Amino acid sequence: MNKGNLAAKKSAVNSVKSNTNHRSDLWGNQEIHIVDTVEKCKEVVKQLRLHTNKYNVIGIGCNTRNFNQKFALILLASYLGSCALIRLHSLDKIPRELWKFLEDKNIVKVGVNVAEIAINLSKCGLYVASILDLRYLAQQCNYPPESLALLSASHLKVVLIENHRLERKHWTKPTNKLDIQNVEYAAKSVRVAIELFKKFENEIKSKNLYHVHDLRHRVQMFINKNCKPHFNHIYQKKKENENQTTETVNVNVAQNDKPRNREIHVISNVEECRAVMKKLRAHCKKYNVLGLTCKYESTKGSVNLLQLASHCGLCALFRLRTFDKFPVELQEILEDKNILKVGHRVSFHVDKLEGDYGFCVASAIDLRYLAKECEYPADDLELLSNTCLNFDLKTLDWRVLSSDWKYISLREEIDYAAKIVHATIDLFKFFEKKLVAEKYLGNRTKFFDELCLAHLKEEIQYSTLPPQEIRIVSNAAECQSVVERLRIHCDRYNVLGFDCEWNTPGGRKVALLQLATYRGLCALIRLCKMKTIPVELQAILEDENILKVGIMPHKDGNRLGNNYRVEVSGILDLKHLAKKCKCKAEGIRSLSEEVLNVKLDYKKRGRISREIHKSWENDKLNDENIQYAANDGHVAIELFKKFQQKLMSTNHSDDQTKDVKQFIDKHCASHLKKKAKPKQKKTAKTKQKIASFGHLNVQKGIQTHPKIFAICT
Repeated sequence: MNKGNLAAKKSAVNSVKSNTNHRSDLWGNQEIHIVDTVEKCKEVVKQLRLHTNKYNVIGIGCNTRNFNQKFALILLASYLGSCALIRLHSLDKIPRELWKFLEDKNIVKVGVNVAEIAINLSKCGLYVASILDLRYLAQQCNYPPESLALLSASHLKVVLIENHRLERKHWTKPTNKLDIQNVEYAAKSVRVAIELFKKFENEIKSKNLYHVHDLRHRVQMFINKNCKPHFNHIYQKKKENENQTTETVNVNVAQNDKPRNREIHVISNVEECRAVMKKLRAHCKKYNVLGLTCKYESTKGSVNLLQLASHCGLCALFRLRTFDKFPVELQEILEDKNILKVGHRVSFHVDKLEGDYGFCVASAIDLRYLAKECEYPADDLELLSNTCLNFDLKTLDWRVLSSDWKYISLREEIDYAAKIVHATIDLFKFFEKKLVAEKYLGNRTKFFDELCLAHLKEEIQYSTLPPQEIRIVSNAAECQSVVERLRIHCDRYNVLGFDCEWNTPGGRKVALLQLATYRGLCALIRLCKMKTIPVELQAILEDENILKVGIMPHKDGNRLGNNYRVEVSGILDLKHLAKKCKCKAEGIRSLSEEVLNVKLDYKKRGRISREIHKSWENDKLNDENIQYAANDGHVAIELFKKFQQKLMSTNHSDDQTKDVKQFIDKHCASHLKKKAKPKQKKTAKTKQKIASFGHLNVQKGIQTHPKIFAICT
């Protein structure tokens, strides 16, 4: 029996070695193509195109972990069972047929975490259009949104538990030496994506009573009705109370101004800029306020896109990197003290415009001051827009969220940038109308003189942190989701702001872990609400290639290790970089003020600070706790970026991943503490208990595992 199985396996291996086409009997009609030449790629893509003529949906996958072009593997599967395993590193060039196939908006690419796949493929210069996360369809079928492996096991009875078979080390070999089990697993992992789509399509079709016999027409109807609203979205589970919140907001803003026609200009040269400046000037004569915000190039923090909007709906998007020189008209309108520039955290944008391009922006006011006067939540622009304008600024489009805003060309990017800056001017008008009517008795001049001008002076003193995305994590599922996003950010900039909080006085265990990325994502992980640390979180903490930076972070790492048996690796104390930059300050608060010009209000001593440190284990964190914790992590990563900018000011390239690696090797490597190991105190009493425990097990005939002794200690 064993000899027969061995012979069968050898025969299968030989079939792959001799021919890059292989059939599998799991579904009965599966054909596997291993693509390692340009000619083979063209041939296979042509076959997939023929299949999509009748059923325009393709399963897609790739080896997402540690993804790069050198060992990239793209997985594609059609509804007829044709599976293509495309080894990019084996191709002399990427054929045009593959480019067009992936970019074809009429072909839907389905899978789980497909946004991450699309982002990874974009690193190789491949753009994937019309992607759909299968979990949206699972929700429509009233199934719990789960991983691909769980969906496959639940609905197809197909087991996917060997993801290690997709790792790069298995795919660096020549085609004739590939392991047949790895090949079959890769094909199976992408085949389940298209099979799940077919299953969900059949279930939803039966519920909606589609009676269309033509297959292509039926599938297209299904895509238009059930799939298109979720195209290109990063999957996010819908909250139960989302609809209720929206209804409440609608009532509150029923009297808001009617929407206006929007006029959007994307400006790339001096002539276009001058023409639009004339229109903005004319609008400012009637209403001397402009909305202002910026979009940045991730870690270097340089401004790539300047957005200005007038009250009439005119929006100007300036692609600053494309200008050889800036026209005087643009500089004059920014420097004009009689034109108020309004925005959310506008002082940060003003400072960056001055530092990067020498623009001196006059008369800028932060909308948060007006929001506080109206008693609205001030720190989140999306929430402000929803509450005051009934206007949703949130986007789940991976193309927008991963954009560096250097050469915006997609309609989705343009629309999103315009929406943000239009929201700033609309919010100002909303607050002005409300405050003039309720507080200043119809006197608009008094509103400007007493409120706006007072805060203009305040803005000169301190800057604000860049916009944050704060995620509060209280269970393993939420933790897994947020760690995936942390990983994606770390692929490009492998540094995390790191801090821990626990109750004082008397707190023993770490209650809250803060991890912040270079793009403003800050995860507040409530360890006090979890029984154990999830495997994904432990892996990122123990990853030596990801730096964890903070002030005295080794103490937090040691406490975390002692409490949860985690060996935190790659720890760097920012004090070392502060000394190299000749900073006088040492604490997080003083460094924030000296280096970033950001004042941390909750860091001052007194009642507020004491109350915050007593409530980390409460059922729900209040706003002060959340902002305090998020600022600690966010300031740490911003300090690191500022130190990198100062110490490597003359030595940088367009590749930020390469830049940060060079900076770490040159300035950080000698100060890194690789591991914060948990202490193991062995008292005489503990040793006696261990000895008696082991002796008892020996008497019972039980072999004591070494890990049991480690836990006992």
